[in-house]
Amino acid sequence: MREMALAKGRAEGRSEGRSEGHAEGLLEDAQEMILEALDERFGPVPKRLSDQLRQIQQHEVLKTLHRQTLRCQTLSQFKQELVTQVKLLK
Repeated sequence: MREMALAKGRAEGRSEGRSEGHAEGLLEDAQEMILEALDERFGPVPKRLSDQLRQIQQHEVLKTLHRQTLRCQTLSQFKQELVTQVKLLK
């Protein structure tokens, strides 16, 4: 009986680990897509901006910021949008 409970616990743990890893991968992909779009449009992205972006862990916010990479005319405009989105998180 104990062995069955342990096996079940291990299986649940693996499943949770895969789910968490998948969610982290989606966030990292979204962050990378934003950084690549910014680099393509405006040139090298400053490390500080990259670091700020990588701290965002909400997929919907990252989707909004990705759209802004297409709409903003300058990197400064994007930085301002990033500040706005971060303020909304608090």
